[in-house]
Amino acid sequence: MKALARPSTSPLVGYLRALVKYATGGLVPDLTILLDVDVEVGLKRKHNDADWNRMDSQTIDFYRRVRAGYAEMVKQDPSRWRVVDAGADWQSVQEGLRKIILEELPARK
Repeated sequence: MKALARPSTSPLVGYLRALVKYATGGLVPDLTILLDVDVEVGLKRKHNDADWNRMDSQTIDFYRRVRAGYAEMVKQDPSRWRVVDAGADWQSVQEGLRKIILEELPARK
């Protein structure tokens, strides 16, 4: 039996870009910070949250494709994106965010 190919993230990347364009009215930020977390870690955190929404009904594969889609967007436009490991402890995530903001924003004026 042939192995199944991993689904392409290209259509998803297009959808994510369209969604961002719609949400921002077409504005393109100078800096975008991605808080990246392993899917399983993110879902475990979410399950600790009592608020349910329709995204909670998605499969783990869906979340993996979304994460891969964002990784592809970072790869396609690395000068605009910065990634913070959101799987780290709260203090480390905050430090990562502060570092990026303090380094990047003055340079982008």
